[in-house]
Amino acid sequence: MARSKLTKSAVDAAQPQAHAAELPDTLVPGFLCEIAPAGRKVFILRYRTKAASPRLVRRCRKL
Repeated sequence: MARSKLTKSAVDAAQPQAHAAELPDTLVPGFLCEIAPAGRKVFILRYRTKAASPRLVRRCRKL
């Protein structure tokens, strides 16, 4: 999906695809909304520390 500012209207307008789709934010690097094929929307923050692997993922369903 296209990169855009994550707003409530942008997340609500995102439609489920055949495979999980990611809606990345333009303001916060690593912050995105994942839309599952069933329509579930999960907010994800990807970050890394010096000791961690490059794709450490934290998921949260409610903000």
